[in-house]
Amino acid sequence: MGVSVKTAQLVNIELSQRDIRSLYPSDWAAILEPQWLHLRKTAEVYALYTGESLKCIGIVFPDELPALSPIESAVQSRFEDYDYLGYLFTPEAERGKGWGTLWMKKLFEKQAYPKLWLSIESKELEYFYRKLGFKPADLKGSVAEEYVLYYE
Repeated sequence: MGVSVKTAQLVNIELSQRDIRSLYPSDWAAILEPQWLHLRKTAEVYALYTGESLKCIGIVFPDELPALSPIESAVQSRFEDYDYLGYLFTPEAERGKGWGTLWMKKLFEKQAYPKLWLSIESKELEYFYRKLGFKPADLKGSVAEEYVLYYE
């Protein structure tokens, strides 16, 4: 990784709408920003930093969920006792260095979220989450380009 993982800190941060526009890709920001005033009341935003440098950011939604896709809406009832994990993002310059894995491991160390669920739009991301202990949810023959995974 180049930097000692011991210097990396997972910090619970406040996220403004302006932060959303500056930290996330524009297509993600366009979806999250209009909902944020409502969601920020219960959402937990965690950022992984080394010094002042942001390496990875993600949001846990323990109560209020962001707008869900049709697939997420169809399976939501299966995950009523789970917290929803979304908007996990690593800046392009930091990708491939293990920051996303470290972000997840540090979140697990908090032991505040024993059950998580999420969706991904890329089958390639499934390996990343499966190596962290996530399992694919059975979507009963869905042909959508979206995959739901859960952790317990």
